[in-house]
Amino acid sequence: MDGLATEDISSLLRWLEDGPAGSIPIDSVDRSLGRLQAVTWQDAADREAMERLNRWHELAFAWFPEPFPVSPRSALRWLVDRVLSDPCRILFWVRDVRGEVLAHVGLTSIDLVARVATIGDVVLCHPKAAPLASAAVETLAKWVRWELGLRVECASQARAIAA
Repeated sequence: MDGLATEDISSLLRWLEDGPAGSIPIDSVDRSLGRLQAVTWQDAADREAMERLNRWHELAFAWFPEPFPVSPRSALRWLVDRVLSDPCRILFWVRDVRGEVLAHVGLTSIDLVARVATIGDVVLCHPKAAPLASAAVETLAKWVRWELGLRVECASQARAIAA
């Protein structure tokens, strides 16, 4: 695929962000593993989703070399101000086949001029979610290449585990 036109990519990204909450299947060779579901403005208003985000970030970021404070307010502000309000970012919940949210992964930068997207914001609820999260990153990378026609890069500090 040579890639979609900028307008087409923008429309597809809006569909993922604005809903219905778009989802991308995560499949292995012989079975479904789950799905990537775009985080939307509705999630920002969902108390359970925001508690999950805060809990994961609080645990995951405590291990960073230079930890920074996380609170329910800062998690919500990050989601609203840095992710949902930024047309060059999309965050996805990683759901298993039962629908349980076990991680999140994001397109942290979508540059339509340079025709590149960066994958990052990978946070797992537990180390046991690592195989699903890895499959989710691989699925997202393939989706970006095939559906958007963009080159894929991975952020340098792309993964954290909330355990």
